[in-house]
Amino acid sequence: YLHWAASSRAVLVHSEYMRRTLAPLVPVPVKNVGLAVHPAFLGNRPTRPPYGPPYAVLIAGRDLQQKGLAVAHRAVRHLSCSMDVRLVAAGADYPLVRLRTSAWGQLERVSEVDVGGMVALLDRVHACVRPSWTEGGGIGVMEAMARGIPTLVTDVGGLREVGAEGRSVVVARGDHKSLAEGLCRVLTDGSFRETMTAAAERWVVERTPAQMAEKVLESYRQAMRDLPPQERGDGSCTPR
Repeated sequence: YLHWAASSRAVLVHSEYMRRTLAPLVPVPVKNVGLAVHPAFLGNRPTRPPYGPPYAVLIAGRDLQQKGLAVAHRAVRHLSCSMDVRLVAAGADYPLVRLRTSAWGQLERVSEVDVGGMVALLDRVHACVRPSWTEGGGIGVMEAMARGIPTLVTDVGGLREVGAEGRSVVVARGDHKSLAEGLCRVLTDGSFRETMTAAAERWVVERTPAQMAEKVLESYRQAMRDLPPQERGDGSCTPR
């Protein structure tokens, strides 16, 4: 990746974390164009029933092991001693095959889903957790925010940015007890939950695909302006 980047005019990334990480390593500008959620997640939402047991907590991603599946499950098991709560895991089967034991009693498996399926899944859960070990961006968390779901993330990489300013409960990496405490609060404290989800929704609706596309296009325009005259062609960069 770094070899490819060194031969480019610019590198486009989707978080400040990635920009700060790559900038010292490549001899070209590194620009953060941000992330944007699919319009389907910003559509009308069904009326949610009042929060109450049984609670469903979602963890989703292509690599659930790296997304913190084991930490999330330990947190749910910790809570299940006093609350009716289960973990819904949506993603690749690999980590579930490795970790499938009798201890995973509070786990509901869901196969990888398309955009419409993920919207429907978010609309039936009460919280979304992403206790990742590393994370470059955090688009899955933003999708949950767009559906009005309270989110809990670890203080790593791009998740730190997405969850900042009270938009998520942020816990230390690998700390299942703090994750359980945060879950308990978002599930049972309506005022706290509503304040957090409102802040998250205000932030995420401003991250539109059109806005992100314009940043990408402007980066292309700037790269063309920086080319030597003999390499510019006609100098145009107009989207069709």
